[in-house]
Parts: sequence; C-alpha cells; structure tokens
Amino acid sequence: MRLERRDDIHGLTQSLLWPLNLFCAHYGREVPEITPLFGQHLPEPYKQLLVHERNMTPTLESYHGGTIHIEQINVFSDDEETTREVILRRDTDGKPLEYGASRVFRPTVTPEALFLIDDGRLPLGTILRVCDCEHAVQPSGFFKIRSTPFFAEAFDAGDVPYFYGRRNTLVALDGNPIAEVCEILPPEKKRQRKRGT
Repeated sequence: MRLERRDDIHGLTQSLLWPLNLFCAHYGREVPEITPLFGQHLPEPYKQLLVHERNMTPTLESYHGGTIHIEQINVFSDDEETTREVILRRDTDGKPLEYGASRVFRPTVTPEALFLIDDGRLPLGTILRVCDCEHAVQPSGFFKIRSTPFFAEAFDAGDVPYFYGRRNTLVALDGNPIAEVCEILPPEKKRQRKRGT
C-alpha cells in the first residue's frame, strides 16, 4: 500500500515537517505548528542531539546509554518507497527517545537493508550501519514544534507545550537520496550537575 499523492505534493515536500505532514494529511490529523530555527538557537540538550551531521540512532544511544528499537505506528510500502512513522525506544525500559517519519527510496539500499526495514524492529540508522550502506547525513532545517494530542500521547508528555526537531536527508555516496526524515525529540529533563563540579 502507498500513501496517496496529493495535488499540493510539492508544497508538502518543501516543508520542514515532510513526511510527517503527509501522514497528517492521510489520517486527518492536526498538522503541528512549527517555528523554524537556526541550529545555534536550539537550547540544550536539543542542540547537541540535533545539530550535527551524524545519524540520530547512535547519537541517541550514546546520550541515553542504551540500544534502541522502534515501535512502528504506520507503514506504507511499494517497490519504490517505504514511508513509515515510528517511535524510537530504549531497549531497557521502552522510554521514547524520538519520533521519526521517513520516506526510504528502496532502490538505493541493499536487499539486506530492505529485509531489515520491512522487518520493522531496527531504526534506519542501525540498519544502514550493520548493512554497510555508506551515506552522508544532510540536515536541511531545525524547528520548534507545538505539541498536539498525537505527540502528547506518543511521548507521554502531558502538557509540555512544544518539542524540537530537524528535517534530514540521508544521501548515498553516488548522490542519490536514501531517505528523507523528519526527526522530533521528546522533552528532556536537564541533567543535574554533581555537587562540587
């Protein structure tokens, strides 16, 4: 099954929320209000977690101290594309670490990677690493995003008013895009310094 294309598809793909906004359009969900930001204007710890040219999976694993699996929310796939929205969760306790909406261009990755994508358990960053799919990470924008009932429930975030995220493209070494990704982080409590430091 495939997400239906819309007349305003160009406008959707130019959005920092692509392809999250495609799921919102398909399911009739509220499109969250966003405020574009320069990377240097993100507060910590979101700045260190988002403003870089690395995959999010190892970045989150290092910061949160544990490996990650995904919970698939919605998936649409055909021979050319797999579009999915997921929650990345820490293996040890299921803590939500990220919401991701991605569109993967299937011809650009190996059959082994496609098998793992279709299996629906591992984050895309982990799959590309274990399958030796060399690529570049190219963030194209950062934003603050207003909470909606969908995100409040997905992150178990209560009345937290907004979150932070980025729009990102993973590009193969031959220049072809592997995936377009919208990555949004749940609220993080500031880590307290130890006394005497």
